[in-house]
Amino acid sequence: MKSIEAAVKKNIEIKGILVLIDRREKEENFSYPFYAIYKKRVRIYPPDKCPLCRENIPLQKPGGQ
Repeated sequence: MKSIEAAVKKNIEIKGILVLIDRREKEENFSYPFYAIYKKRVRIYPPDKCPLCRENIPLQKPGGQ
């Protein structure tokens, strides 16, 4: 959503959204056509149920900042 907001602020006309990998847990409405090269559903855990947290494996945010 940050990319969309930045584009709108710069008056860039958005025709659609394209991602390489769609990792969303559920569908979202971006108000623009959305395309993905590959879809990979992932499960999102609450912190108290996270298997990585239980093993003290640090979490990493994939992609951008």
